[in-house]
Amino acid sequence: MTERPTPGGARQASGVEGIDLEPVALIPDDLVQDTGEESFPASDAPGWSGLSIGPSNPSLSVAPRPNDPGVRSETTVERIAREVREESLVWELNGDLAVLLDLGASYRHAHWNVRGPGFPTLYALFRAFADEVVDATEALAERAVTLGGRADGTVHATTARSHLPPLPLDAVTADELVPALRERAIHVSDLLRAEVARSTHDPVTRQVQVAALHAIERQLSLLSGRLLSAADPAI
Repeated sequence: MTERPTPGGARQASGVEGIDLEPVALIPDDLVQDTGEESFPASDAPGWSGLSIGPSNPSLSVAPRPNDPGVRSETTVERIAREVREESLVWELNGDLAVLLDLGASYRHAHWNVRGPGFPTLYALFRAFADEVVDATEALAERAVTLGGRADGTVHATTARSHLPPLPLDAVTADELVPALRERAIHVSDLLRAEVARSTHDPVTRQVQVAALHAIERQLSLLSGRLLSAADPAI
């Protein structure tokens, strides 16, 4: 015979004095079906008492909704201040985008037109620089749009915002192109450094600008190395 508790009842404890439990109903063994499924103690039943939601199990905590009483709504003053900050960041990001697009076009122009001594190396180098600038502009543009603004990537917008000195169109040799490109890269580096220092209140925007700055400074290092080697053949 197999012991089963009656509905609402409890199993009777044997040999314990002073405890009066309700009697249990006995079910014949031949009426008990073995389903082959694993049984669980009441305390470990999956999906019920073994599941806790809240501080005891943070991974299952439910985030409060914005309209919950415990969540403070953004005030009008706070909203306006946030929107002003975001608009300012979008303006800065589009300025960065303009000068980087201008610098990238200069690298592409140099890649197309370089000739003379060192051609194979410079041809590949300028192409690599242009591709790196494209990656930086993608990140800047995406951040501007994420902040609710617009990424101004047209030629007209670039011309209006970029302050880089013009690249001499007749520059085709290493002696002509490398110094001109280095001068333009220095302007971009200075701009990014200033804006990184100002964007401390927005870590994500700052991270995007820092990544662009690192790429430009690496290019500056390589361009400066080319100038040194041209000035001193022994290097």
